[in-house]
Amino acid sequence: QPYLTKQTFSELFGDIWVTSENPNDDVNVSLRELVNWFRNTDKKFLMDEKDYATWEALPETMELYRGVGISRKQYGLSWTTNLEKAEWFAHRFDREGQYGYVQKAIVSKKDMLACFQSREEEEVVVDTFKIKKMIENDAYCNDVLIQSAAVGAAINAFNRELLSNHIHSCVVRDIREGKDEV
Repeated sequence: QPYLTKQTFSELFGDIWVTSENPNDDVNVSLRELVNWFRNTDKKFLMDEKDYATWEALPETMELYRGVGISRKQYGLSWTTNLEKAEWFAHRFDREGQYGYVQKAIVSKKDMLACFQSREEEEVVVDTFKIKKMIENDAYCNDVLIQSAAVGAAINAFNRELLSNHIHSCVVRDIREGKDEV
Protein backbone atom coordinates (compact mmCIF):
# COMPACT_ATOMS: atom_id res chain seq x y z
CA GLN A 1 0.00 0.00 0.00
CA PRO A 2 1.46 3.41 -0.97
CA TYR A 3 2.15 5.99 1.72
CA LEU A 4 0.74 8.79 -0.42
CA THR A 5 -2.28 8.95 -2.63
CA LYS A 6 -1.62 9.79 -6.27
CA GLN A 7 -3.18 13.21 -5.71
CA THR A 8 -0.99 13.98 -2.70
CA PHE A 9 2.15 12.73 -4.43
CA SER A 10 1.34 14.82 -7.52
CA GLU A 11 0.74 17.97 -5.47
CA LEU A 12 3.91 17.50 -3.41
CA PHE A 13 6.06 16.64 -6.43
CA GLY A 14 4.82 19.68 -8.38
CA ASP A 15 5.51 21.95 -5.42
CA ILE A 16 8.98 20.51 -4.88
CA TRP A 17 9.80 20.87 -8.59
CA VAL A 18 8.92 24.55 -8.82
CA THR A 19 10.50 25.53 -5.50
CA SER A 20 13.83 23.71 -6.04
CA GLU A 21 16.81 25.32 -7.72
CA ASN A 22 17.97 23.02 -10.51
CA PRO A 23 16.13 19.80 -9.61
CA ASN A 24 17.72 18.21 -12.72
CA ASP A 25 21.00 17.94 -10.80
CA ASP A 26 19.70 16.34 -7.61
CA VAL A 27 22.32 13.70 -6.75
CA ASN A 28 19.71 11.66 -4.86
CA VAL A 29 17.34 11.15 -7.77
CA SER A 30 18.25 10.09 -11.30
CA LEU A 31 16.72 11.72 -14.36
CA ARG A 32 15.07 8.41 -15.24
CA GLU A 33 13.44 8.30 -11.82
CA LEU A 34 12.24 11.90 -12.21
CA VAL A 35 10.75 11.08 -15.63
CA ASN A 36 9.04 8.06 -14.11
CA TRP A 37 7.61 10.19 -11.31
CA PHE A 38 6.34 12.78 -13.79
CA ARG A 39 4.73 10.05 -15.90
CA ASN A 40 3.00 8.63 -12.81
CA THR A 41 1.49 11.86 -11.55
CA ASP A 42 -2.00 13.14 -12.06
CA LYS A 43 -1.37 16.25 -14.18
CA LYS A 44 -4.41 18.02 -12.73
CA PHE A 45 -2.76 17.98 -9.30
CA LEU A 46 0.87 18.24 -10.40
CA MET A 47 0.32 21.69 -11.93
CA ASP A 48 -1.80 24.57 -10.73
CA GLU A 49 -4.97 25.36 -12.66
CA LYS A 50 -3.33 27.94 -14.94
CA ASP A 51 -0.33 25.69 -15.72
CA TYR A 52 -2.60 22.73 -16.39
CA ALA A 53 -4.68 24.82 -18.82
CA THR A 54 -1.47 25.91 -20.57
CA TRP A 55 -0.26 22.31 -20.73
CA GLU A 56 -3.58 21.10 -22.13
CA ALA A 57 -3.42 23.79 -24.85
CA LEU A 58 0.11 22.93 -26.01
CA PRO A 59 0.26 21.90 -29.67
CA GLU A 60 1.05 18.32 -30.72
CA THR A 61 4.62 19.38 -31.53
CA MET A 62 6.52 22.52 -30.67
CA GLU A 63 9.98 24.01 -30.68
CA LEU A 64 11.58 24.16 -27.23
CA TYR A 65 14.92 25.45 -25.98
CA ARG A 66 17.24 24.41 -23.19
CA GLY A 67 19.91 26.69 -21.82
CA VAL A 68 22.80 24.50 -20.72
CA GLY A 69 25.08 26.42 -18.38
CA ILE A 70 28.58 25.55 -17.29
CA SER A 71 28.58 22.31 -15.25
CA ARG A 72 24.90 21.65 -15.99
CA LYS A 73 23.43 18.44 -17.39
CA GLN A 74 23.15 18.39 -21.15
CA TYR A 75 20.13 16.11 -20.97
CA GLY A 76 18.12 17.89 -18.31
CA LEU A 77 14.34 17.83 -18.16
CA SER A 78 13.74 21.59 -17.97
CA TRP A 79 13.14 23.30 -21.31
CA THR A 80 11.44 26.56 -22.21
CA THR A 81 9.30 27.97 -24.96
CA ASN A 82 11.27 31.23 -24.73
CA LEU A 83 14.61 31.46 -26.56
CA GLU A 84 15.68 34.56 -24.59
CA LYS A 85 15.07 32.72 -21.31
CA ALA A 86 17.11 29.75 -22.58
CA GLU A 87 19.96 32.13 -23.50
CA TRP A 88 19.82 33.56 -19.97
CA PHE A 89 20.04 30.08 -18.42
CA ALA A 90 22.87 29.15 -20.77
CA HIS A 91 25.02 32.17 -20.02
CA ARG A 92 24.22 33.27 -16.47
CA PHE A 93 27.36 31.60 -15.08
CA ASP A 94 29.71 32.11 -18.05
CA ARG A 95 33.27 32.98 -17.21
CA GLU A 96 36.35 33.56 -19.29
CA GLY A 97 36.88 30.62 -21.62
CA GLN A 98 33.80 28.72 -20.41
CA TYR A 99 30.42 29.33 -21.95
CA GLY A 100 27.03 27.72 -21.83
CA TYR A 101 24.96 27.00 -24.93
CA VAL A 102 21.37 26.61 -26.07
CA GLN A 103 19.84 23.42 -27.38
CA LYS A 104 16.78 23.42 -29.60
CA ALA A 105 14.41 20.54 -30.24
CA ILE A 106 11.06 19.93 -31.85
CA VAL A 107 9.23 18.00 -29.14
CA SER A 108 6.08 15.93 -29.41
CA LYS A 109 3.43 16.58 -26.78
CA LYS A 110 3.59 12.93 -25.69
CA ASP A 111 7.17 13.66 -24.57
CA MET A 112 6.18 16.79 -22.63
CA LEU A 113 5.61 15.88 -19.01
CA ALA A 114 4.46 19.13 -17.42
CA CYS A 115 4.28 22.88 -17.86
CA PHE A 116 5.18 25.38 -15.13
CA GLN A 117 4.77 29.12 -15.58
CA SER A 118 4.88 30.26 -11.95
CA ARG A 119 8.54 31.32 -12.01
CA GLU A 120 8.11 33.07 -15.36
CA GLU A 121 10.47 30.60 -17.01
CA GLU A 122 7.87 29.29 -19.46
CA GLU A 123 9.15 25.85 -18.43
CA VAL A 124 8.10 22.68 -20.17
CA VAL A 125 9.38 19.52 -18.54
CA VAL A 126 10.44 17.06 -21.24
CA ASP A 127 11.28 13.36 -21.24
CA THR A 128 14.86 13.95 -22.32
CA PHE A 129 15.38 10.26 -23.04
CA LYS A 130 12.78 10.45 -25.82
CA ILE A 131 14.51 13.38 -27.54
CA LYS A 132 18.12 12.43 -26.71
CA LYS A 133 18.88 11.33 -30.30
CA MET A 134 17.81 14.72 -31.63
CA ILE A 135 20.09 16.41 -29.11
CA GLU A 136 22.99 14.07 -29.94
CA ASN A 137 22.48 14.70 -33.66
CA ASP A 138 22.90 18.29 -32.60
CA ALA A 139 19.98 20.21 -33.98
CA TYR A 140 21.73 23.11 -32.24
CA CYS A 141 24.72 22.85 -34.60
CA ASN A 142 22.53 24.05 -37.47
CA ASP A 143 21.59 27.07 -35.42
CA VAL A 144 25.24 27.87 -34.75
CA LEU A 145 26.00 27.70 -38.46
CA ILE A 146 23.00 29.87 -39.30
CA GLN A 147 23.97 32.41 -36.63
CA SER A 148 27.58 32.37 -37.81
CA ALA A 149 26.49 32.99 -41.41
CA ALA A 150 24.23 35.82 -40.25
CA VAL A 151 27.07 37.43 -38.30
CA GLY A 152 29.38 37.02 -41.31
CA ALA A 153 26.79 38.64 -43.59
CA ALA A 154 26.35 41.52 -41.14
CA ILE A 155 30.12 42.08 -40.99
CA ASN A 156 30.33 41.99 -44.79
CA ALA A 157 27.50 44.53 -45.07
CA PHE A 158 29.27 46.75 -42.53
CA ASN A 159 32.56 46.46 -44.45
CA ARG A 160 30.83 47.39 -47.74
CA GLU A 161 29.29 50.44 -46.10
CA LEU A 162 32.60 51.41 -44.51
CA LEU A 163 34.43 51.07 -47.85
CA SER A 164 31.73 53.06 -49.64
CA ASN A 165 31.94 55.85 -47.08
CA HIS A 166 35.75 55.82 -47.31
CA ILE A 167 35.65 56.12 -51.12
CA HIS A 168 33.03 58.88 -51.11
CA SER A 169 34.75 60.95 -48.47
CA CYS A 170 38.45 60.29 -47.87
CA VAL A 171 39.41 59.13 -51.39
CA VAL A 172 37.44 61.91 -53.10
CA ARG A 173 39.05 64.49 -50.78
CA ASP A 174 42.56 63.12 -51.43
CA ILE A 175 42.01 63.21 -55.21
CA ARG A 176 40.75 66.82 -55.04
CA GLU A 177 43.85 67.74 -53.03
CA GLY A 178 46.07 66.19 -55.71
CA LYS A 179 47.48 63.39 -53.56
CA ASP A 180 49.08 60.67 -55.68
CA GLU A 181 48.52 57.83 -53.21
CA VAL A 182 44.90 57.23 -52.56
